Amino acid sequence: MTRERTQWLPDLCRLEPVLVIALAAELMALVVVLASAPDAEQSVWRRVGAVSLYVQWLALSCTVCLCVLRRWLVQLPVAAGGLLSWTLCVLVCFCAALAVGSLDPMLAWAPQFEGSARTRFVFNSTAMSALVAAAGLRYAFVHSQWRLQVEAKARAEVDALQARIRPHFLFNSLNTIAALIGSNPQAAEEATLDLADLFRASLKAGEALIDLQQELELTQRYLSIEGLRLGDRLRLNWDVDPPAQLRIPPLIIQPLVENAIYHGVQQLVDGGQMRVRSSRVGPHWQIEVRNDAPPAAADRHRGMGIAQDYIRARLRQCFGDRADLVIKRGEDYYLAQLLLPVDLAAEGEPIDEGADR
Repeated sequence: MTRERTQWLPDLCRLEPVLVIALAAELMALVVVLASAPDAEQSVWRRVGAVSLYVQWLALSCTVCLCVLRRWLVQLPVAAGGLLSWTLCVLVCFCAALAVGSLDPMLAWAPQFEGSARTRFVFNSTAMSALVAAAGLRYAFVHSQWRLQVEAKARAEVDALQARIRPHFLFNSLNTIAALIGSNPQAAEEATLDLADLFRASLKAGEALIDLQQELELTQRYLSIEGLRLGDRLRLNWDVDPPAQLRIPPLIIQPLVENAIYHGVQQLVDGGQMRVRSSRVGPHWQIEVRNDAPPAAADRHRGMGIAQDYIRARLRQCFGDRADLVIKRGEDYYLAQLLLPVDLAAEGEPIDEGADR
């Protein structure tokens, strides 16, 4: 988890939070107008326009100040940073209220202040702004804590799934190597080196995104191990040409390939074909792993979907609902479609193995 994810103050320089703040400010302006006493000298729409202009001015002024100072505010302790942010918003609103109270009465939209009315306007406006700013900053803090809890829970789920998958992955590979030691020591040595590379990647699986090309190279190392064990029974059709800079979580393709062999090809007497290919589908880059498989009723290694749950958890942790794993099963085939958001994956957002369906 990066430092950015632990910061309690949202990035107010982005369009989305600015629009949310502007919408909330407009709703507040409508509430103020509807809750106030009617004015015979001013129409409702004119009052809505004047109040909306003033409230939007306050909201956007505070937003700009917090956007500019956010880098320093988030480095302070939460209590100190929150108090300083709140004080800054109150000062901005106080100065804005003074400015409006001093406007030339000739302006058509300006409030008409006489005597104590100006002081009362400045006090009421600042007090309301202080309450709203306190509520908004409190919401930002609570939301950040909720987000941290969700991310921690997702990480715990991913770690638990990974812990259940790794032993199965290790035993399969060691059995393959053990079978080769007597008959083909050179192949056994190469398979051991491939296994070492795979586990080196596994130990780093929760650290960051990697280039898709690296993930494909690791998958091919696994396939070389299985190719030694299955021989001609494994007929591989590899057609993957990913775009440069496409980044994904480590070890999310290899478990799909392992599933295709363990639940499909190796259960067929004559073996079968496994096809791995990639293509662009709308805003996603799609990677398909399709394998020949026995009918569902004849699957002797029927699992509980652990590997698939693991991959979906990894995708959800990195990309939310912008990535997915789609599973399709036919009478004689099994298809896993991995959908990755090309634009987001290429940015390298921060954010790991398996095999039992």
